[in-house]
Amino acid sequence: MPLDVWKMRALEGRVASLEAASKKPPAPAAKKGAWDVATLVMPLVSSLVSGIALALVAYWLTGNIELALKRDTLQLAQVKEMQALIATLSSDKLDAESALPAALTLAAFGKPAVPPLLALMTERFDEVRGPAAESALRAIGLANRDAVCEPMVTLVRARAGRLAWPVQATVIRVVGDVRCDKATASLKALDQRLASADLPALKADFAPEPVFDKASVRELRNAIEGTLRSLEPSP
Repeated sequence: MPLDVWKMRALEGRVASLEAASKKPPAPAAKKGAWDVATLVMPLVSSLVSGIALALVAYWLTGNIELALKRDTLQLAQVKEMQALIATLSSDKLDAESALPAALTLAAFGKPAVPPLLALMTERFDEVRGPAAESALRAIGLANRDAVCEPMVTLVRARAGRLAWPVQATVIRVVGDVRCDKATASLKALDQRLASADLPALKADFAPEPVFDKASVRELRNAIEGTLRSLEPSP
């Protein structure tokens, strides 16, 4: 067979096989498994979840920032109100009619009011501020014993000659009213000193004014007796 004829027949056979292949129906697409579906869906779900998470975080941050701002605003208002009350109680024009309401309003702030009330009682004690501060500290102590008892126990032990004896008597009464049990030993020690020491030695324990005398000793011991009685365990 001539070479040209063989090549022609081979080419015709090749063309015929290609035409037959083109007429076959396409193979059905393979079904996607669960993993394939998950691969397609997960990016969409992840994007959605990320958006929700971001929205929740933004909401939480916004709420906390607003809460912090409101808290700071409230604290600032409280500080200003406390400052005004302290100024009233420190005024040289303070009278008994305004002292007690101001002191009790200050007591409503709780523990933060203890230091200024103690300062007023120990540094500016008189017949007006003393009773007002005593009532206010008692009110705080009945709600928050530890806030008052800790500094009171320290004052019971004071022997530096800075406190006036009426201040010490006030401290002793508050200790009893609030039931500061930890002061019991210090009160007994003070009572023993008052009973045994001579007057000149006792005077050194208190401020020069008002004058410390035998009447002062009796008043302090009476206050200690009443307080120790109130600190006794209930039957």
